Amino acid sequence: MHRHEHPSAGTRSSSVDSSYRFTRVSPEAAALWDWPERLLIGQVVRDVFPAMREGEPFVRHEAAMATRTAQAYAAYAPRQPRWYTFNLHPLDDGGILCVFDESGSRPPR
Repeated sequence: MHRHEHPSAGTRSSSVDSSYRFTRVSPEAAALWDWPERLLIGQVVRDVFPAMREGEPFVRHEAAMATRTAQAYAAYAPRQPRWYTFNLHPLDDGGILCVFDESGSRPPR
């Protein structure tokens, strides 16, 4: 399980393992996503955010992990409903996922 924290992550960050399961979620990220922290731990990112199963979010996420290069991408979460920007910083055993609420700068779907 990760205990990494990327310096640019601020307080809205989480860690994922190599299977994209949440291993750590900050209280601020959980609140932004409107999910209890305890329910996110162990969940696969794509199950929590189905929009990340295809399209640009999927391509960017896969590219980050394959190339070990940080990627930023946007995804819409209809459950909230909100737009988020995700910054994924790959690590050897998973990654740090930083999240930003972009709802004020994007029209709702």
